[in-house]
Amino acid sequence: MVTAYDHQKIVIDNLLKDETVYFSILLVKGHINRTNNFTENQNDIITVENSSQYSSWPIINKTFKCLVELKIGFNNITFQHNQDKIDLQITYKPRISPFSVTPLYIICKDHNGCFQAPAKSDNSINNACAKIALGAKLIQCLTAEKLYEQGYGRKTFQLESDSNLDVPECFTFYSNLSVSAAKTMEEEELWTYFGREIMTSHLSSSSRKYFGFLSCTEWQSLGGGKGQVRAHAALGGGGLALFGTGCLHTWPSKVEEILPCFLNDTQVDTNFLMDDSCHRGTYGACFSTTLGAACHELGHTFDLGHSNQGIMSRGFDNIHLVFLAFHPETVV
Repeated sequence: MVTAYDHQKIVIDNLLKDETVYFSILLVKGHINRTNNFTENQNDIITVENSSQYSSWPIINKTFKCLVELKIGFNNITFQHNQDKIDLQITYKPRISPFSVTPLYIICKDHNGCFQAPAKSDNSINNACAKIALGAKLIQCLTAEKLYEQGYGRKTFQLESDSNLDVPECFTFYSNLSVSAAKTMEEEELWTYFGREIMTSHLSSSSRKYFGFLSCTEWQSLGGGKGQVRAHAALGGGGLALFGTGCLHTWPSKVEEILPCFLNDTQVDTNFLMDDSCHRGTYGACFSTTLGAACHELGHTFDLGHSNQGIMSRGFDNIHLVFLAFHPETVV
């Protein structure tokens, strides 16, 4: 793609000046346009500023990827590398549509809403909702970018809170199902139960796809790295994509946490926590696999079937490659 910035030392590869997008987290891809005598520093970074919010992203083999959180309306995004600087103007205009994806944090009866997490971690209801909402925005961003790469433009689903600022980014849904009952049920039973309960609740709508996470998911170790997980699901179809929260603690709750979460090389202690990392064993890999699985199952609610490769196959384990300019050791 030839951009308006080809004469610059910082080149934006996937966006043109003054584009309008309909989602709030933007993936920006670019490269450093230098002569052959350019020596890349191992810690080379590009700094991004938008509305006085700053973030830094690594430059690998002269290429970079950045995630930028947009405000509604006009955004002037500044990219800086050493003394070089360029501005990118983007307008974020939420699309007005009766159809939306609605993130839900499902809390069973008699459960306090705190998801399983390492000691001293913030596993509160508020933080769970922040993580789920951000995960939904990342999947929204990915959908737009992948459709753009295939020539369809940056089309994507709308989140309910995009155009209605009066609703939460993630709803808290209090179920009548007891924790003890949920822990005896298979994922198909959980999906059926919650699907019916949601559609007979105040949140019921045929215009919504529900992106639900179950708060009481529990990993129980059996020793030797083995164990069983209860009140867990990874199942999507119809109007509901349903997931457990066994690895939600590995997810970011803010945009500035996304890169550190993918790079988190903390080893999962399976004596206490679920390892859903495709046998890679790190928090970063758990984040990649479970975010990818969430994207996969949400895809089923849009009537996408399984494919030979990519997100709708097992390619979702490597969803980090969409957002990062390199393949970190944490998810190898």
